[in-house]
Amino acid sequence: MIELQKENICENLKIMKALNNLHLGETGSSMSTYLNNKFFALCESQDPDLPKFLLKVQQIAMKTNTTRCRSSKCFMRFAKDDSCTRSLEIFQDRVDNFFHEDFYEIQYFLNYYIQSFLYGIRIVNVILDGNMTKDIENVNTILSDLVDVVVGWIEETPWAHNYGVVESIKEVAEEIHVEGNHGLQLRAIANNLMKLEQTFLKCSSEFNGDATLLCLLSTAEFTNSNFEYYRPFNTRYNARNGHPALNFGLPFFAIASGSEEIAVRLGLVGSIVGHELSHSLIELSQDHYLLPTSSDEAIECIQNQYNRTCLEFKEESCEVVDYQTDENGSDILGYQLAHELFRSIPQNEQSERYISATIFYAASLIHCDNAPSHRTRGRHSANNVRANVIVQFPAFQEAFQCSSNSRMMKTLEKKCNVYGDEAPQHKRKL
Repeated sequence: MIELQKENICENLKIMKALNNLHLGETGSSMSTYLNNKFFALCESQDPDLPKFLLKVQQIAMKTNTTRCRSSKCFMRFAKDDSCTRSLEIFQDRVDNFFHEDFYEIQYFLNYYIQSFLYGIRIVNVILDGNMTKDIENVNTILSDLVDVVVGWIEETPWAHNYGVVESIKEVAEEIHVEGNHGLQLRAIANNLMKLEQTFLKCSSEFNGDATLLCLLSTAEFTNSNFEYYRPFNTRYNARNGHPALNFGLPFFAIASGSEEIAVRLGLVGSIVGHELSHSLIELSQDHYLLPTSSDEAIECIQNQYNRTCLEFKEESCEVVDYQTDENGSDILGYQLAHELFRSIPQNEQSERYISATIFYAASLIHCDNAPSHRTRGRHSANNVRANVIVQFPAFQEAFQCSSNSRMMKTLEKKCNVYGDEAPQHKRKL
């Protein structure tokens, strides 16, 4: 479906053709060499484009679209100098002070944004053309059910009551939703893309001769800070929390609607939705990003579980540090929320153990990559460690009939509850 959009008008912009047909010739990739050569050629031929060329160079140096300039960033004076050789020497010194990039950097920069915007447009069009709004609503329904679960837990949380923060934490949870303003997102992305195109075309129209390189440089300089904000959509099996909106890749929507087995749906989708939801509700007490306070005792329990699991199942590397708190806590709380929602749905008693095992299989599947697990960057723990902390659930041991002496079960010291009636007390300090 994405390939069918390649004939879209947004896929055939003038700036794209200019970037794809970039001929640097004798100047090479050096921006300063190009500007110096261009200035001298215009000056020698007394080309009427010279004042406009100098103004554009001055505006880029000053980072402004006005005629205002200051000291060595003034270039317009060179238009009135009869000696092109003398002017070139001074012009060259000034250019060398302000223009250090090469054209390949400009090409990469503009291509990056153009392809990002095109990708965003394609994805939103897939969502709209494929009538995926129902699929998105299914994910939103899962989120809504999980929010109901966590709000109930928050109301029962001892430390939240003792600190008087129940209502403020509930408010954070209740404002979370799945990103769904696809029409607005499409408009914002298209506006950003058209801003690049219009800036390039306006600049090009100001010159009688070819000013492609200069206008690409000007476009890169003057559009970056003026882009409208939008949340990127993607085709990958991933998600992000941009509180209060949660953003999911297209596979989530397909799985949420296409999985007939509730255990599979809640394992593959529910645990990730719960994880992203939990990012808004897990933090160290001193952080105060969204919450007035938190339970350091609960966080310590989570980090201890990860450390014990990490040491037992270490493959390439093992690290459990404070900046992983958010991800580690969201893993466990996300699992807890998805499993609690699963438990609330009536199951056939005879197949209950099988179905219970299925949700754990599904929830762990996303951490399986058939390669030694290690954390290379970011805040996530190693994949095998993330999968094995599922030992936190008594239902897991029961579903798989795990021995208490098994490697997995030996990592369990106690169940970690950030929210709910079994969460820590934390008496208010006087």
